[in-house]
Amino acid sequence: MRRAPSLLRPLRFLAVALTALAVSGCQQMFTTSLASWATRPNPPVPKTLTQDQATMYAQEVVDNRDTAKAQALLPAMAALVAGNPGDEGALAAAALTAGVASGLDEAFAAVFQDVGLEALLSGSPTVDQIAAIAAALVSVEVGAEAGAIFSVLAGSSAAEVAALAENGASAGTFAIAAAAILIAAVPDNELANLVDGNSGNDGALTIPAAAQTDAANLISLAQAQWPSDPLIAALTGLITQLP
Repeated sequence: MRRAPSLLRPLRFLAVALTALAVSGCQQMFTTSLASWATRPNPPVPKTLTQDQATMYAQEVVDNRDTAKAQALLPAMAALVAGNPGDEGALAAAALTAGVASGLDEAFAAVFQDVGLEALLSGSPTVDQIAAIAAALVSVEVGAEAGAIFSVLAGSSAAEVAALAENGASAGTFAIAAAAILIAAVPDNELANLVDGNSGNDGALTIPAAAQTDAANLISLAQAQWPSDPLIAALTGLITQLP
């Protein structure tokens, strides 16, 4: 098998951290402590939401891994957060929904299926394996609404993070936001080069400074709130590898 001429550290660390966690912790990335709500038969997505409705929908899309519904909910979720600054219940529900909407969960499920944990943890993925990782990551998306939600999350104070935790946010919520921001910020052509088997620019990925800052803030906040969480520890290592 062909070996990659240079390993893409951000890409590799994301794959290792999130895939390893998915295997060892199963539901942890999207596990929440939101209250249980009565099951409803696929209600239509409203144009506006109350906090209680947002919490209900967030629980639904998390439980069902419903990327399409999460994406449909983003405009209303973003509007709720923008219209209610300091409302940690609304922000927690919106951040959980935006995490599912990013498609990151599906992307890493595809990576695990196509590449496998052993290859990821080996530290020496082949060109073909890196191409498979990149192909999965192309689908990760952080649009304007999700970006706005994640930016508010990244600007939280320590006290607000504690309140977010009480409203259902977890270390995984912050980790998913950070990872999605970083992956979505990489230009499509750079991921396309990897899919084609080209490392280009000595394997460097172009990640804008703003995305790096938001991701670093998210991981720092999570580390302070959940200091022993293994996912946050792994992503802290990722952040240190960014240019």
